[in-house]
Amino acid sequence: RFLPQGIGCGSMDSWSFVNIFEALAQEVPDRLAIACGVDRISYAELDRRANAVAWHLHDLGIGANDKIGIDLVNSSAYMEVFFGAQKLGAVPFNVN
Repeated sequence: RFLPQGIGCGSMDSWSFVNIFEALAQEVPDRLAIACGVDRISYAELDRRANAVAWHLHDLGIGANDKIGIDLVNSSAYMEVFFGAQKLGAVPFNVN
């Protein structure tokens, strides 16, 4: 988890894509988050994969406000990278 303690259930000003996504992963972990082709991924699994991407990006030296170009087709992998970058506070953008 990359969010500082205390962020979450406060005012709407404290909410972001990551807050909402992680709240869903906690509240409905087994619910379907992505259905793309043959891929069927739950919120918990997507959160786990996004965390793995976030740690990998972190290990490469990427952090808050860094820009991340994503060159992937619409897929579950795209969403994993998108949310992984968001968890770091990085700014993902499409290059495809």
